[in-house]
Amino acid sequence: MTGRHDAPPPAAKTHGSMVTTRRWALVAFAGAAAAVGAAVATRHFSLRGPQAGDLWSQSFPAIDGKPIRLADFKGRPLIINFWATWCPPCVKEMPLIDGFYQQIGKSKLNILGLAVDQPEAVKRFLQRTPVHYTIAMAGADGVDLTRKLGNNAGALPFSVFFDADGAIRHRKLGELSAADLSRWMA
Repeated sequence: MTGRHDAPPPAAKTHGSMVTTRRWALVAFAGAAAAVGAAVATRHFSLRGPQAGDLWSQSFPAIDGKPIRLADFKGRPLIINFWATWCPPCVKEMPLIDGFYQQIGKSKLNILGLAVDQPEAVKRFLQRTPVHYTIAMAGADGVDLTRKLGNNAGALPFSVFFDADGAIRHRKLGELSAADLSRWMA
């Protein structure tokens, strides 16, 4: 005699197993797709290795128009900070960078602020917010230079720390902190 509580026919068990298997396959596929997507996004938007072999032969105009040669900065550690007047985190980090520069001293560290901006905007900004480190104009070409130095996104602010021999030791996309600067000089 067959009652209502008997086991379902074999076909029903098979269908339930197939649904469960499909769900797990879908979950596994979605997880794999998410992992691949995250890896691609990380690679695309992260810092990639520097490609600027000719960096030290370049020069940039100062606010007064005189050329500033990067080769003149070799021999001491150098921080190049790419910034713009229209970039709030750039403007926010400048007093920190300037204070650090004054604290460490010119004999131990060079800092070069390369403005990815218009000269008149930079002149007006520096009249209101002067800094003690060197500022030069990179203009729109500054974004390309940041990419050569490893900033694939081309975003600002972007800072690169070179040792006294001119080798890149640290890079940061985004606003610098006091801890970043201290760690870089240690």
